[in-house]
Amino acid sequence: MTTQNKLVACFLALCAPAFSQNPVLPHRKADWNSVTALARAAEVRVELSDSRSVIGGVLNVSEDSLAVNSPSGQETFTREQVMRVSVRGQSRRGRNTLIGLALGAGAGVGIGGAARQSCSRGLGSLCDSFNAPVIGVSTGIGAVIGAGIGAVVPTGRWHEVYRQ
Repeated sequence: MTTQNKLVACFLALCAPAFSQNPVLPHRKADWNSVTALARAAEVRVELSDSRSVIGGVLNVSEDSLAVNSPSGQETFTREQVMRVSVRGQSRRGRNTLIGLALGAGAGVGIGGAARQSCSRGLGSLCDSFNAPVIGVSTGIGAVIGAGIGAVVPTGRWHEVYRQ
């Protein structure tokens, strides 16, 4: 086993417990208390015993029912009807946009630098006056493209909080 493989194995061994934990829910999945602890207006997906699924904001939760404001209006489900409740995770769209912007700008600098190098080999001193504009334009284009890609990356996955 190479040193690099040993380092990767150590990293995975140290990180495995962190990846196996669910940071959203420290409780048991079958515990209705995790549903009663949901904040009002939290976006939830409720899967029912009749194989129907409803997405909406939490209106009210009691010991025996869950009320949701869905696109079709207010709906109330008994605890016996509810098979599974999942909550949407926090959106990371802004963070992803900034990461995409930084990565795109970095790629733009690299592409601009490579274009400048190839230009100076072929045309010599004529390219010297275009050094800064080439890198600046490629950096800007890369930043815009990277930010656009970062903005459309899906975020806010569903996290199961209750299963009957």
